[in-house]
Amino acid sequence: MESVQVSLDPMLATFVVLALAVVGFMTNRIPLVIVALFVPLALWATGVLPPTDALQGFSDPVVLFIASLFVLSDALDATGITAWIGQQLEQRSSLRGAGLLLAVMAAAAALSAVISINGAVAALLPVAVVAAGRSGVVPSRMLIPLAFAAGAGSC
Repeated sequence: MESVQVSLDPMLATFVVLALAVVGFMTNRIPLVIVALFVPLALWATGVLPPTDALQGFSDPVVLFIASLFVLSDALDATGITAWIGQQLEQRSSLRGAGLLLAVMAAAAALSAVISINGAVAALLPVAVVAAGRSGVVPSRMLIPLAFAAGAGSC
């Protein structure tokens, strides 16, 4: 069985695939996993990458590690653990601004002292968003301090 490949200029094909991926990620109409899987498949179909190179990224330990972090974070959120931790953080801190921020940062520093920075941030990201939403704080004001606290805690 012959493979079907379209012959395009590699730079043009790469640019088109990249543009389509960015549009796919921004619009969120197609699931992100489908958009992510589309990129190497499209680069192979346009002749930019041979099949071995197109699939090689899926065996990279970094890709597998990041995918496992997303699975861990989603599992913690689906089981309600992140909501429970968020409630505990709210109860043990003042419900506004600085107290909640300090509690989230302390949790991030303590967790990253035990596990990796990426794992701590992935686990506490939904916690910070839920706690911020419940207390009326804009979630984006907690995420950078969360990352910095995790980095400091790992030291």
